[in-house]
Amino acid sequence: MNLPDVRKCQIIHAKVRIISFEYKGKPIDFSYNQYNGIRTRCYLEYLNFVFGKKNLLKMSILLLKTWCLNESHILASNNGMLSSYALTIMIIQVINMNYEKLNDPFDVLLHFFQEYATFDFKNRIITAFGPTTLGELQSPSTTNVYFTKDEFLQKCPSTYEPPYQAFLPRSINILDPIHNFNNIGRSVSKGAYQRIVICFKRGSEALKKITISSMHQFFRRTLLKFGHRKALNPIYWGTTFDSHPEFIYQEPSIVPSSKRQVNEEDDIERVPLSFFMNKKKKKKH
Repeated sequence: MNLPDVRKCQIIHAKVRIISFEYKGKPIDFSYNQYNGIRTRCYLEYLNFVFGKKNLLKMSILLLKTWCLNESHILASNNGMLSSYALTIMIIQVINMNYEKLNDPFDVLLHFFQEYATFDFKNRIITAFGPTTLGELQSPSTTNVYFTKDEFLQKCPSTYEPPYQAFLPRSINILDPIHNFNNIGRSVSKGAYQRIVICFKRGSEALKKITISSMHQFFRRTLLKFGHRKALNPIYWGTTFDSHPEFIYQEPSIVPSSKRQVNEEDDIERVPLSFFMNKKKKKKH
C-alpha cells in the first residue's frame, strides 16, 4: 500500500505498545491491543462531560500539551519525560480542586503553574482527586474537590480496577485513577525530573509578567513553528470577555527565527536534552 502522506512509521515496544508515525508532517501515535485504553478513554469522556464548561477538560489538555511539547519539550515518555496521560491527570487534579474558579482553559493554565511550580513532588502523589501521600494513597481526602472518588466509583464502577500490587514511587508520582496501583509518572527519569521542575518554575514566573492580551508570548515557539496567527484567540478556546475584561485581542506578529532576539537566561530550550538524561558511565578497560 502506497501512503505518501505517512512517514516515520514505527512500533514502540514499551509496556503499552504504540504505533507512531507522521501524517502530513503531524506526529500521531496510538496504542493497540489495550482494553484498558478503552476504559481510560470512557473515563476521560465522562469526566469531560461532568466538568462541562464548553469542554473545559479537553481544551485545557490541548493548551497545556502545546506548551509542554513545543515550548518546554517535557512531553515525551520515550525520552524519560512526562507521558500524555500523566499530564492529563495533572490537569484533572487542578480542575477538580479549583473548579468554581475556572471559566476557560487560560484559567486552568494559570492555576496549573501556580500548583506545580511549588509542588512537593518528592513527598506528594498527584491524583485525580487531589494530592496525597503514600500512606494515605488508598483513602485520599476528597472534601475540597468537585468530583470525588466516591462519586467516581458510583458512576463508573466498571472502569475502576482495585489494587493488586504495591504502588512503586518514582521521581514524579502520579496515580492512575483507573488502576489504583499504577504510577503513570514512572516514565520520568531522575535527570528529566530536574528539567520538568525548572520548566514549571520558569513558566510560572513568565505568566506573572504576561496578560491575557499578550498570551501569544507564552507560546511564541508554537506560533513560529506552525504560524497559526489566530490560534491563541481566546474566543476559540471558550474565553469570554466577562471572565477577562482586560482582554483586547490583537494578532501576534510572527518574527522570523533569524531576526528574533532570545534571552539566554530565560530560555530553557538552549539547555540540551542530553544534559538531563541519565547516562551510564562507560567502564574503563
